[in-house]
Amino acid sequence: FNTTVFLPFIMQQTTHLPPEYRKAAIVVDNFLASQYILRPRKMIHQSILEEGNIQMIERRFNSRDIPDGSTWRWNQTKGRKKVFLPTGVTADFYKMIPRNKTGNPTEKVPSYKLWCFQLTFPKGTKTHLLYCEKGVSPIPSINELFFLHEFMDPQVALQLWPGY
Repeated sequence: FNTTVFLPFIMQQTTHLPPEYRKAAIVVDNFLASQYILRPRKMIHQSILEEGNIQMIERRFNSRDIPDGSTWRWNQTKGRKKVFLPTGVTADFYKMIPRNKTGNPTEKVPSYKLWCFQLTFPKGTKTHLLYCEKGVSPIPSINELFFLHEFMDPQVALQLWPGY
């Protein structure tokens, strides 16, 4: 790993960490600081392709273990970083982006961005985490669309949200 950066609470000394790496580290640190910590999975779930999805994986994995498309696969970028997060966790991480696997230049490759972290907790336990910064937009639930009721026919709104 070629860079070690300390991330104090207000993110002061990050001059050696590129902005996109800093942003990913902040997301993961906020996730770790939240009260909701996921139990590590044995396998990487297809939902990792959804933007904002975070999955903890109990074992090391390689790019072939991550769900991909029929015409593209995940490609690891060269930049690896090591940071000490305010939560007390050491994170070694890198970015992955899609790359054409067919060799056909006309095949479209999605503009996804996935971050792979190896986390070392203060007591020495390690786990792996994937964070999808850019991916498939998750489908909103009907309740998340409730704000639209004021622009709809009231009868239709009552069918979608009974008792509104």
